[in-house]
Formats: sequence, structure tokens, C-alpha cells
Amino acid sequence: MSKKLAVVWSVFLIAVFIAGGSSAMSQNPLPVSALVKIDLKAEGDLQQVEARGLAVYAHLTTEDEDYLIAEATEDDLDFLASQGLSYHVLDEKFAPGEYYLVYPRQADQLSLIARHGRLLYFDGLRALIRAPADEAEKLPALGVKIRWLPDSPIRLSPRVEGVAYESLGEPDPLIAEMIAQVNSATVYLYDGNLSGENQVTIGGQPYTIRTRYSKSGTPIKKATQFVYEHFQNLGLEVEYHYYNWSGYDWRNVVATKPGLTDPDDIYIVCAHVDSRSETHQTSLTNAPGADDNASGVTAVMIAADILSQYDFDYTVRFVTFTGEEQGLIGSYYYAQNAYYEGDNILGVLNLDMIAYDSDDEPIIELHASTRAGSIAIANLFADVVNTYDIDLVPEIITAGATDRSDHASFWDYGYSAILGIEDFDDFTPYYHKITDQLGTLNIPYFTEFVKASVGTIATMSSIIVVNFPDHDFNRDCIVDIADIMEIASRWHTTDADPDWDTMYDLDGDGIITVVDIMIVAADWGETCW
Repeated sequence: MSKKLAVVWSVFLIAVFIAGGSSAMSQNPLPVSALVKIDLKAEGDLQQVEARGLAVYAHLTTEDEDYLIAEATEDDLDFLASQGLSYHVLDEKFAPGEYYLVYPRQADQLSLIARHGRLLYFDGLRALIRAPADEAEKLPALGVKIRWLPDSPIRLSPRVEGVAYESLGEPDPLIAEMIAQVNSATVYLYDGNLSGENQVTIGGQPYTIRTRYSKSGTPIKKATQFVYEHFQNLGLEVEYHYYNWSGYDWRNVVATKPGLTDPDDIYIVCAHVDSRSETHQTSLTNAPGADDNASGVTAVMIAADILSQYDFDYTVRFVTFTGEEQGLIGSYYYAQNAYYEGDNILGVLNLDMIAYDSDDEPIIELHASTRAGSIAIANLFADVVNTYDIDLVPEIITAGATDRSDHASFWDYGYSAILGIEDFDDFTPYYHKITDQLGTLNIPYFTEFVKASVGTIATMSSIIVVNFPDHDFNRDCIVDIADIMEIASRWHTTDADPDWDTMYDLDGDGIITVVDIMIVAADWGETCW
């Protein structure tokens, strides 16, 4: 942060506390409950807050601060003071569901943010405001991100203990095989399909996805249906996850590849499918969002293409969220549901804006927070990049990690998660504009990011090496009548036929005959090992 920006922001901080905040020494009587900021300065502070049972709505960090946003009564404040915990009252009348975190990129945006809500605090990375939803949703037009603080508390303890991954050492041939299947042509095609460059087929009819704005009605339904059908065509288990927010009925898309050894242990690769442009009106009809975030969805779809061909110890879910541009709404409801369903999610890889690189320095950011399980995932991602010689430079961010994308919803429910995103210091000038189009993307950089993502989710999910019988043509782990019927269907085809496949010419004589069929029959009943 420059000195000039630091001074400007410091002035705002002072103004905020003069106008709306009070310190631990305040003598003003409080109503039933207030919104407070609790500073975590010593080991054990977090545990004391948790033991007290305070309702916490955000756990936030910068390079200099570690703090909670919580609801507290007068008795709670007395408790905090008695334990030596520092706090500030931000809003003397707690209003659940009316708070947003806002992420300015320039100092002058802070005064603009204050016009749309009451500015309660700013920590140098994010501002906390109180605002009605319709005012908060005007903020993205300023080029800032918003995050809604839901009216239900977060979880301070891990829901699932983080996994400690071993260093990779030598490349795994199967993982290398999977990474090699990622190519620039598919990356370009998929992003173009999602961002309105290409006409696609949805429900058997031609359609062009010109916007994926969550409030657009038919377009967002078409976009989610397009992703759903893509997963469905891969043979994955697919479902819509429905939720209602502020009068809107929206849906996420969830595809599942069940694990064979430990199916209750789950890894997720995800991205938000929704987009927006300059204003609500432009977003309704024209919000291509090629970088934000057709790029992340492209990676999830390609990961599904590839991982669906293999078997894994653990279950893999491919998830796309709506409502992200309104404040991480879709991922909040999904993570909340997963928590209450008792889902054992071991790790989440969230991909958001992974395709813009204007300076040809292939830096990527991996936001992990200070959570041990999340740091382990980030370290594994970097290890995949190095082990498989992927042309990227990972930067792992712990303290000061951003919470402005869907991974944060999983943090709030105690799951390990990271965000993979392009270099913030080389930020796209097309953010939230109708010019966020395919032609602005760096396709080689984008492709490398997808390769690393595929390698990471495949490594975490623990690929199973399956040895199929030689003549198990349909790969169902047994040689039976289905395999005999498959080779019999090619009766008397020869090497001169356009669909000739040498795999079925078992005696090598250039024609499929009864001899080839008898060779398969001789292996009847053989199974995988």
C-alpha cells in the first residue's frame, strides 16, 4: 500500500469511528445486541470467543490484523473486557442480513462506497458497510466486488481436519497423462461457448449465451442448463442445487464422480458461472464475462471431461455457482447445506478469473488464509506446477488472503479451500464490462492454469490404477457377452474400412473374423486387478 493511500484510508478509519463506532471503554448503553469488531491478538483469543458462544459473521485477516465481526450484547462486551480482548462497536443496532464487505481497488472508491451504505470499518483490503441489498448491488458498477454477510453465524472450528499431502517427488504417469489432455483449442472453444462467441446447443435447440447475470431470468437458466447437460453427457451424476435469496429462485449445478474406496470423503473443484457488466441494465442482456468467470467454469468443465474417464479413491464434485456477483450467495447456500448434511469435504479448489495476463509473466495467486488445511492445498498446487513442469509462477498468500470469491463460503463453514486467480498486480481492465471478451484473454497462460488445476484435483482425489483384462473393450472390469457382442458387431470389417480399429484385429490378419471372436471368448470371466 502506498503512503498516499495509507493516509487517505487512515482518515476514513478515523471518520468511521467518530461517526459510528465506539471503543471498549464506551459508556453508551447498548440495545439488545450490537455489531462489534473483536481483535485477535493473542493465542487463545479465538477459543475464548468460541467458548463464549458469540455469533460470529466473519473471520478476517490482513497482513497486520486478525479479527472477527460478531454480534454482542452488553454482557458479552463485559465478558470480552474481563478477558482482556480488544473490541470496537461498529453498529449499535445489530441488523442481520444487512451487512456487506466491499473490496475497493483505489482510494477514491471508498467515498463512492459510502454513498451506498453506512461505512462501518475499513481494514485496508475491505470495507464493511450496512446497506439494503438494492444499494449494495449498485457497487459492482464502480468496479468493486461485494460479499454479503449472511444472517447466520459462521463456524470457527474446522468442520473437517485438513489433509497433510506428501511432496510429489517423481511425476505420476497417470496424472501426467491427464494433464496432457488439456489443450488450447478446447480451452478457447469452451470459453467462447460460455461467453457468447459461439452458438451452442441447449435442450436440443440452438442458443447463444450473451449474459450469465443471475438476475437475467432465461439467460442464466440456459447457462446453468448448458453446464448441466455437459456434465450429464459425460455420464456423471448431476443435480441442480436450488436456493432462494431476496425473492430470487436460483440454482447451482453439482456433478459427482463417486469415489470407489472412500466415497464419503469429498473433493470439490468449483467456479461461479454468473457474470455481470457495467450496470444492472447492461448485465441483463450483455455480460460476456470471458475472464470473470467463463474462464473458471471452462477449467471445471475440462476437469470433468478428463477426470470422468478415471477412477479415484475419493469422491470428486464439479460445482458451478450462481449469485457470486451478488455477494457469494450460491456458494454460501451450498456450503451451508453441505455443513448441515454432514458432508466430509476434504478440500476445495475454487477457480475465479484465471485467463488474463498482459505482461507475459505467468504469475498466479493461490489464496489460502492462515488455515493449515488450506495452506496444504496451496502447497500441493504449487508442487503440481513444479513436478509436471507447468509454465506458471505460483504465489501463495496466507495472511491477507482475499475472501472475495466462493472459497470463502467454505472457510466460513470450517472446510479447507483455496482460490486460484490471476495476478492481481496485472488486473484486467475489462472487469465487469461488456468488453470482458474472449479476445482479451491470454490463451497459453489460461491453458497452463487449467493444466495445473486438473493435476491438483486429480492428485488430491487419489487416482486408482486399474488393470483391465486385455479384451475388456467396454472397460467394465469383466470380459463377458458385452465384449463379444462389441467385436461381433465389427464382423468382416477390414483395414480398408474408414472406421477400422486395430484393437479388434486380435490375430493381426487385417479382417475381423470368428478367430478374433474366439480369442475374446477364451478370456471369458477375466476381471480387473
